[in-house]
Amino acid sequence: MCRSALLAGLLVSLTFIIYGPCLHGSFLWDDDAHVSHNTTLTTLTGLHDIWFKPGAVQQYYPVTYTAFWIQYHLWGLHPLGYHIVNVLLHGCDAILFWMLLESLGISGAWIAAWLFAWHPVMVESVAWISELKNTLSTFFYLISVLCLVKSEQSESGEGWLYGISFLSFLAALLSKSVTATLPVSFLVIGMWMNGGFSKNRILKLLPFLGTGCGIGVFTLHMEHEMFGALRHVRDFSFLERVLLASRNIWFYIGKLIDPSPLVFIYPRWSIAPPYLALYLYPIAILALAGLLMYGGRWWGKFPFACFLFFVITLGPALGFTNFYPMRFSFVADHFQYLASFGLFALAGWSLSALLDLLQNRQLSIPGVFILLLIGANLALATNRQACTYSDSLSLWQHTLNFNPDSAIVHHNLGIALLDHQEWNSAVAHLRTAEALDPTFPQTHLALAYLALHANRREDALHHYKEAIRLGISDPVVLRDYAALHEKKPR
Repeated sequence: MCRSALLAGLLVSLTFIIYGPCLHGSFLWDDDAHVSHNTTLTTLTGLHDIWFKPGAVQQYYPVTYTAFWIQYHLWGLHPLGYHIVNVLLHGCDAILFWMLLESLGISGAWIAAWLFAWHPVMVESVAWISELKNTLSTFFYLISVLCLVKSEQSESGEGWLYGISFLSFLAALLSKSVTATLPVSFLVIGMWMNGGFSKNRILKLLPFLGTGCGIGVFTLHMEHEMFGALRHVRDFSFLERVLLASRNIWFYIGKLIDPSPLVFIYPRWSIAPPYLALYLYPIAILALAGLLMYGGRWWGKFPFACFLFFVITLGPALGFTNFYPMRFSFVADHFQYLASFGLFALAGWSLSALLDLLQNRQLSIPGVFILLLIGANLALATNRQACTYSDSLSLWQHTLNFNPDSAIVHHNLGIALLDHQEWNSAVAHLRTAEALDPTFPQTHLALAYLALHANRREDALHHYKEAIRLGISDPVVLRDYAALHEKKPR
């Protein structure tokens, strides 16, 4: 117990050192809506609205926004406190992951934990303040699963463990609703590992399934009706969605194996006829699944269970339904924060088996050296990636290097340059953003303000009109447009 506590403390401490460059980073994209310009964080009335007034904040994740509310009243608008909480939660997630794998009797739990803690794909979720919803929801998710496992393993105390598990699951859902996949994963993987469905397990998970479905549907409704996912993302046929999901799965697997380069917004690939090359992705997925199932006679059922968990947990982000970020990209590093546990568990199990084999052949020292080399390489890559999150200008310039044809990247780089009063460069990037995507209202709004600054009223009126036509309904914007229109010469 003492040794485990020491190792856990060492893991968290080293994680803080690795993530050091982002601790003094500033607020980034969407952090204004979540924290820095979020007036609901300032009052008790705002806290009430977070819970009981859907639409008061960007997404209905009241546990996450309550955490932001508490932090705001502890350290105001100093980003350091928010970054410390995110890194601490990430370290705790790694420890809970370790504990869960050990409770299931899976070897290599400690290897899987440090792979998760130090892998550079996790940087986006940890260094970006807005993604507290990822680190926090995963924290509650792991507590919920751990208590479920303990309740099944324990003859006494099962009731209170089950109660803590359900409450933790509810907290996870209200932190980020993608955690709704928990009961499905638990059922399907349990069926595969144990050779069939357990009636008792199904009955115990019914409240989880009902609650998860309810909150998931509500989140989908909010995404479609309030945030315009259906308006801003074109509808895809079922075949196109299957092809998209298959390609996304391979993208995420590839990033865990070879994370270079990591990009804040990845290029949005085309899903359009002819589909010949795209058919390779679902065929390859089926081939991999078949191999893992058939190979179970040699290496057991665990690898396929890990793959199942990975795919099921990624499900909400694979593109089977529209969500707003699909306007810019079909994938993002933070989408696989939770799902990655499946492949990290498999990697830890595999490396542990390799270590055992090497030890039997009296090659344990080289094996440990290889593990240390992998760990050091991941730590350095994560530390380097964390540097890109120091401020908005660094983040968007880095993103533009790998995604030069993205309207949203040019837009956000233009806004960052405006903050640094680099007017000419800002205008150039905003004009490029307009040319790449003339339907993005925020670009027209930014160009309207710039036109006003340059005393070009006709240009300002044009861009105000376009921004309003494309969905901007902010009363301040409408008032400014009306006032400018009144001043227009007759």
